[in-house]
Amino acid sequence: MERWQTAVRQQAIEPCTLIDATRERELWLAVIAKSSGADAGLSLLKPDAAAQVAARTREDLLRWQVDLSDKGIRGLFSLDTDCRTFLNWWDAMRDALAAIDCDTASGCLTRLLAAPNVASSEKVALLAFDDIPPLYQACLTHLSQAVEVVQDLSTAGEKNQPTVKVFPERASELTAIASWAVDKYRGADNTTVGIVLADADQDRLPLEHALRTAFECLGDKYADLPVNFSTGITLDRAPIVSTALTALDMQQHRNTRADVIKLLNSRFLRRTDAFGEPAVRLTKQLFEDGDLDIPTARLRSRCRRALGSDGAAKPLLLAEALDAMRARRLDKQRLSPSQWAEHFGAILAEDWGWPGPGPLDSLEYQQVQQWQEALDAFAAYDVIAPALSAMDYATAAAALRRCCQQRVSQPKTADSRIQVLGLLESAGLQFDELWLCGMQADRFPQSPRPNPFIPSSLQRERDMPRSSVDREWSFASRLLEQLLSDNRSVITSYAQFSDGIPSLPSPLLDTADAQLQVASVVPIDWAKRQQSAVKESLLEPQAPAVDSRELQDIRGGSGLVEDQSACAFRAFALRRLNIRGLDDADTGLSASDRGNLVHAALQIVWQTLGSRSQLAALSDAERRALAEKCAVQAIAALRSDRREIAGSACLALEEKHLAALLLEWFDVELQRDDFTVLATEEDRQLTIGGLTLNLRMDRIDELSGGETLLIDYKTGSTLSVMGWLGGRPRAPQLPLYTQTQAVQGIAYAKVRRRSSEYRGLGECEGVPGVSTELTTRQSIESGAEDWPGLIAAWADTNTALVEDFLAGEASVAPLKGACDYCQLRPLCRIDTGDG
Repeated sequence: MERWQTAVRQQAIEPCTLIDATRERELWLAVIAKSSGADAGLSLLKPDAAAQVAARTREDLLRWQVDLSDKGIRGLFSLDTDCRTFLNWWDAMRDALAAIDCDTASGCLTRLLAAPNVASSEKVALLAFDDIPPLYQACLTHLSQAVEVVQDLSTAGEKNQPTVKVFPERASELTAIASWAVDKYRGADNTTVGIVLADADQDRLPLEHALRTAFECLGDKYADLPVNFSTGITLDRAPIVSTALTALDMQQHRNTRADVIKLLNSRFLRRTDAFGEPAVRLTKQLFEDGDLDIPTARLRSRCRRALGSDGAAKPLLLAEALDAMRARRLDKQRLSPSQWAEHFGAILAEDWGWPGPGPLDSLEYQQVQQWQEALDAFAAYDVIAPALSAMDYATAAAALRRCCQQRVSQPKTADSRIQVLGLLESAGLQFDELWLCGMQADRFPQSPRPNPFIPSSLQRERDMPRSSVDREWSFASRLLEQLLSDNRSVITSYAQFSDGIPSLPSPLLDTADAQLQVASVVPIDWAKRQQSAVKESLLEPQAPAVDSRELQDIRGGSGLVEDQSACAFRAFALRRLNIRGLDDADTGLSASDRGNLVHAALQIVWQTLGSRSQLAALSDAERRALAEKCAVQAIAALRSDRREIAGSACLALEEKHLAALLLEWFDVELQRDDFTVLATEEDRQLTIGGLTLNLRMDRIDELSGGETLLIDYKTGSTLSVMGWLGGRPRAPQLPLYTQTQAVQGIAYAKVRRRSSEYRGLGECEGVPGVSTELTTRQSIESGAEDWPGLIAAWADTNTALVEDFLAGEASVAPLKGACDYCQLRPLCRIDTGDG
């Protein structure tokens, strides 16, 4: 590039401004957006990805000296839709660069080839170079007197025979490498160690964690890791920079729940709200909402609600910053990149207090400096501003994020004897000990991946990167030969399974003497200390009994008894410690929402009709109209925030589904003898052992013979009356209801498309699916022979469960399947055997 600058000063070639990859990518985005707008048949789902591939394609074409002004080559591009589209983009990009007198590095080198009298008397020697692009070869020839290849990969010396190790899966492979690195580091003082990753993108971060664990460089010793990584992480992934970008994104109309939680917990802002009660309330509320994407207006409302009614809590920094950003009124402005850079800096410093009050460690300090460089680089987009339209806030913030994605955060560290490299970086380097990791068949050699914007035949003809199997095989073979010949001791390894899928070794490895390793994801030193440690444990299944004061505060219904039956510890944790897991997010309506809609719709139905005879008197058209009306009313009664989260399209589909479900349920009801609905969604209270339980009965029917039937609506696929029986019933809800009044039967009403039915027990006739006689198994499980005996057995069981709860019984002894969806597993430690 110095020769190009010299040629420009000497007026040997036309001057232009050199732009980097970040500005080139923005130009490509502008070109692609303009082309997409002009071509009605072109629609891109990911313009950013298209711009990245287009930039790489232009680079490949320039480096391999493909002349797109040649009619024959343009003809090849016109034969394929993607290639033809790129050809149009190429022409538009050429015009855009010309309009602002700019070019990329490869473009400037191409111009330099046309400059006369720029050669020097210098000779160039190439050491361990392989696969030099034609453009660079041409430039070397054009600019120097002679080019000499001192050593290339094809002239490597005699190769050593590597040790091949086979691991069951990738995690144990990386753990073994980390333990090996520790041993080598603590051994000979001058031993140099190289770790080469066949897939650095996938394995770099997991290996770093394994190394930090093995070297005990987590927490306060984070900066003490004696390992140098040849590649860093993209700047946008650095925690302190990620916080800045997330804070800027809060100006958007919608924000993700994960981003909100990140800002609440970040130490890189003016203050952290993580441990305050308002932040806890806000987090719980966001999870209860169940929406992954939160409108900014609702987020502000949730922040205000999180303060509580007393107003004593300090406002959340999140709320203050959101208000300050809104007061700037930047959402509708269109400005230049440099103007946006000034605003972004002010927002972070003034509204958020970034990068925080605490001292930064060396790595964080470097990343803040790199952030400032990225902000300056973004401001320098003014150079290409004539080719771009003025940016609004969202466009500018996205462009700044892309600018950070193009920059690598590589910490400046002291020289280390342990180096972690990718395959390409390892060529030409020598180590005393070398480990080649991840040598699976699908990684080494790499699979061909031709550029979709260049005709495949042209790529193979020019021998371009990733263009063919032969090229990848040849390149990988030469690289492996060089690594084996340049290093004294080499270990190669691969995993037999990757994400549960069997993997084969690289065909370039001789696996005849491969050594099968034992799976272990725990560092050896850690395992030894664990085995030799003196352990003390205490298993205490009995909690303090509930006293009179605590009894007044305990709230619950049938769920409390169900928890005590399923696992005494669950009831203790949920009902006495008030521990609650955070709800999972759902797309559209949650299962709970759908169940509530069914309950609400059926309540409206029977409040309207009141009896089976009224339902039977309706015509088919009237029943359909009733079903549709009740579905509409049930959805209208849904909480407004739940309707907003679900969206109108989802609610419209749910309305049709609910109406169809009601029609199907009407057919089930008509199969019964006459009945009258006495109550729907009726609240009751039941006191056992001094504990008052709040119950809600879905429905109470009076049958034609005067019997009373309790009904519980269910929308699940698997229901069984066996869940009511035994000393620890899985579903004690309906049996509990029998203690509130005299009844002659209880039943599940399974309301589910194509499988709706009743299932129950009792001594009442005329209800298909309700059995009037106990089976042998049911009698054994319940210890009862008839309905009165069953009622008495239920009362005894429920009383015993409540008394155990009040006495403090809290043992970890779950029923089968009780742990499947339980959120308390980290607390009870049942998975570790300590529960």
